[in-house]
Amino acid sequence: MDNDLEVERVKKCLEVIEERLGWGSGKEWTGQDFERLSVEIKKGTGVILSVTTLKRLWGKLKYTNVPTTTTLNTLAKFAGYDNWRTFKHQKSLEETPVILPEARSAAKNANKKFLKSKYWLPGLISLLIIGCLVFFSNAEIKAPANHTAYVFRSNKIKMEGVPNSVVFNFNAAAAGTDSVFIAQSWDLNRKVAVSPLEHIHSAIYYNPGYYRAKLIVGNQIVKEHDLMISSGGWLAMVENNGGVPLYFKTKEVLTKNKVEVNEDLLSRYNIPLQPSLPKLRFFNVRDIAGIQNNHFIFETTLKSDFNQGTAACQRVDVLILCKDDVISYRFVPKAV
Repeated sequence: MDNDLEVERVKKCLEVIEERLGWGSGKEWTGQDFERLSVEIKKGTGVILSVTTLKRLWGKLKYTNVPTTTTLNTLAKFAGYDNWRTFKHQKSLEETPVILPEARSAAKNANKKFLKSKYWLPGLISLLIIGCLVFFSNAEIKAPANHTAYVFRSNKIKMEGVPNSVVFNFNAAAAGTDSVFIAQSWDLNRKVAVSPLEHIHSAIYYNPGYYRAKLIVGNQIVKEHDLMISSGGWLAMVENNGGVPLYFKTKEVLTKNKVEVNEDLLSRYNIPLQPSLPKLRFFNVRDIAGIQNNHFIFETTLKSDFNQGTAACQRVDVLILCKDDVISYRFVPKAV
């Protein structure tokens, strides 16, 4: 594979996406824009491309490799093509058009006849006018919201630990007849409708993390702010398919030099290991000021000693949570 050529094709695909979105040049995008893009790509393709991956593609983070096939296919699909192969083929045709001699001659004669006609100018003007009328009749003209007309704040019930209730105080009277929503995080699919006549909305955060809550009017984000839900030290829990997780007691999982959940502990809580593994997660979310995600050292020791049934691969995922990003690593045993 010619990597230089492939990189150029990726750049062209990104340009197509920029034109489609209409957000301006990707060079000027912020972390929030890449969060929105990740959500839009998921809506359009069903595939999640992380904010980190998107930043690397657009040159916000150093990255010299060619993206994976899955990433390329997802980009091409979001740009309006069936897959990456289709995109490359279509772009190759656009870049190197083949014009047959007879077609070239016919086009030349047609141009001469067109220029000699005395009706071409009025006809062109008419087409332009009709085109403009059709465009503006179909376009929904929506003025940007006045962000200063809205209020959006939040208060946590407790300083650390989960579950944690958060009370949102808002004023969205300026929304008029538009719908008003509150989104607890970057995932706009989980937004909740609220009445513009109300001023208080409460929500429960079951997972520690760094969130960006948003007040949305219509399809515009009018206010947003950062919200950190700390874990209060090491926390181990089992997810419950979107419901209330099972939280282990600190003394059950934490010793002097390690955090562990073993088969005996899971058995005491009647959590089966088959046919599907429980979604076991460990957290230590806290404010670590002064560390940048492009210059730090992370050291830890991991071990998964259960390899029965669906746990044969002994997969362990490590996520490093940042203010505007997530760095993800996946570990499995070496192939024998």
